[in-house]
Amino acid sequence: MPSRKTSSFADLLRDWEALLAACDSSEALLEGLDLDPLRDSLASHLREARELKQLQLDLAGTRRRTTHRLRGTCDEARDSARLLRSLVKTRLGVKQGQFGLSQPPARVKKETVRKPGF
Repeated sequence: MPSRKTSSFADLLRDWEALLAACDSSEALLEGLDLDPLRDSLASHLREARELKQLQLDLAGTRRRTTHRLRGTCDEARDSARLLRSLVKTRLGVKQGQFGLSQPPARVKKETVRKPGF
């Protein structure tokens, strides 16, 4: 029996399948033991584990596709926002804070200090 800490999911499935197969092939040796409820429970859990693993894989693929679509949509939205701001700026001729266009800071002209003799 594999250790719970060191076993991979595939190892667990193989272990459970082997246990069920051993019970099926050794019915004569196990006669008189009421194994059916436990065997049925293990078989049910095995089916559910396989289904959940498949769902997990499907969701991982869906997550990757959704992330890709989301990034594409965000890129397109950035382009649309940039174009819209540009059009507003062109139409109004000034930057407007309500459109996400901030007024540039006033430019302060620095006075140049001349050294005597130059």
